[in-house]
Amino acid sequence: TKGINGISFSQDSKLLASASEDKTAKIWDMETEQDKVTLVGHTDHVNAASFSPDDRTVATGAQDKLVILWDVANGKRLRSFDSLADGTVPNYSNDGKLIATTHFWGDSNMRLWDAATGNLRCSFPVNSAWEARFSKDGSRITATSDFKVVKIWETTTCGETWTFKGDSDDDYAATFASDDKLLVFQIINNGRSLKMIDTESGKEIVTFSGHDEELNDADLSTNGKRLVTSDKAGLIKIWDIATGLELLTIKTGLERIEATALSPDGKIIAIVGGNDSAIRLFRANEIN
Repeated sequence: TKGINGISFSQDSKLLASASEDKTAKIWDMETEQDKVTLVGHTDHVNAASFSPDDRTVATGAQDKLVILWDVANGKRLRSFDSLADGTVPNYSNDGKLIATTHFWGDSNMRLWDAATGNLRCSFPVNSAWEARFSKDGSRITATSDFKVVKIWETTTCGETWTFKGDSDDDYAATFASDDKLLVFQIINNGRSLKMIDTESGKEIVTFSGHDEELNDADLSTNGKRLVTSDKAGLIKIWDIATGLELLTIKTGLERIEATALSPDGKIIAIVGGNDSAIRLFRANEIN
């Protein structure tokens, strides 16, 4: 009934979770496009939701500092733990054993939690971190501290194993590709373009340039072949990751896009934005 802060697909692409400022989250059936269950239990804005790898559990994080784990089948609250800071964004590891939490503001730590017990595994000093990203095998995690320094830590020892600081004042973002190779993006052109860079030489690999307004979100397809970007003017663009060629532009009609999500099967882009509480779905073959 209020604005939506985050959306995410289940691993099998059959479900979509939405996190709302109305203190609830919803799980939607993608076949019927109807809400399957409403998750009620948070006492403040819900920021994000993350499905477990087996799609049986979804973790939500909210302004009330709680991370709550829910049974996807019936919406039952399974357990919860205090993330120690508000603005919480949870993210499941690909093996389902860990949950990482980062925070929109007010906290300078990224934390790893045991998904089965809710016990704190370790804490990493980052400030104003982008969303944490796990490697496919769950052995590593990456985040960008202060939007400037990209780091990798081991999830077993909690030790920092790699760091990258660009030679410019631009912001950076990073994610793991399908082959677990780290991809680092430099945000250039006043936030309107992305440059994928070689972290050893610092040189450009490919640049994605074509937006006229500041970017708001970027997602890599599951197969690693496509990049989907959205901007504050309501445009979505799909790019070939290898060449930087623009394949498609989608005019959503929204004044602003708040968040996007790609279905793992590569068939659907879900977006939220504007001043309403709607989720919009687009089908684009170019994602594949």
